[in-house]
Amino acid sequence: MFRRRFLSLPLVIGAVVIGVVSGKAIFGPPLDEYWAKKLQEEASAKETDAGSRHDRVYAPPVEAFPYKVAWEPNIPTNVKFFIWSLLWERILTIDNLNARGTYNVCALCNCSPESINHLLLLCPISVVVWNDCVGHIPRMGGVMKFSNPKILLSEWPKLNNRGMAEACWAILPYTIMWVVWSVRNEIIFAGAVLDTGQLLQRVKRTLWAWLDVVCKAVDVKKGFTVSDLLLRWDSIVVDSW
Repeated sequence: MFRRRFLSLPLVIGAVVIGVVSGKAIFGPPLDEYWAKKLQEEASAKETDAGSRHDRVYAPPVEAFPYKVAWEPNIPTNVKFFIWSLLWERILTIDNLNARGTYNVCALCNCSPESINHLLLLCPISVVVWNDCVGHIPRMGGVMKFSNPKILLSEWPKLNNRGMAEACWAILPYTIMWVVWSVRNEIIFAGAVLDTGQLLQRVKRTLWAWLDVVCKAVDVKKGFTVSDLLLRWDSIVVDSW
């Protein structure tokens, strides 16, 4: 009767060790042929990948979201959340509510459809507020040409000044946008009547109150009163050393 003989485990292990040490494979092609083929395949794969990268259409990097614009300024926390929503274009202006069948007209000017850009920058009432606060600074002409609040906040320049002027300037665009938004809501939901003169004063009074956030580190209010901002704004917030 024929019996198949099996190699014992020690013999198999010994043969494998001898093959590895000698550089020759016991089962399959010799190791030198195996590694030569392996290296050739890897080199070919690298050439193919390099060629595909060279032929790939260049895509510009994705623009980073300006999160610092919302969270770094010295303004109240609820206003930071408002600015965050504004940057994402998620505040509930009438154009964002149109899906609910809301009639779209700006609450401030009553003549144009309301959108984020219109309400905060392009509305004739908002333009009056911006001109009152920055119209005396010549180099602000270029900045005020922006029609998008995100771009305006991202490109807002630093003022060539220190102390009270610098502190007011740093938070001025946030103050204007917040006050305009608040007045708009009061007109819509509380039946308030727009008074442009009071709106201009409210911007500066609000800014004065927010300076307390800055004053936790530096007392920029020292030597000034809120009346100074109301009556001498153009001589306090100046763009010169």
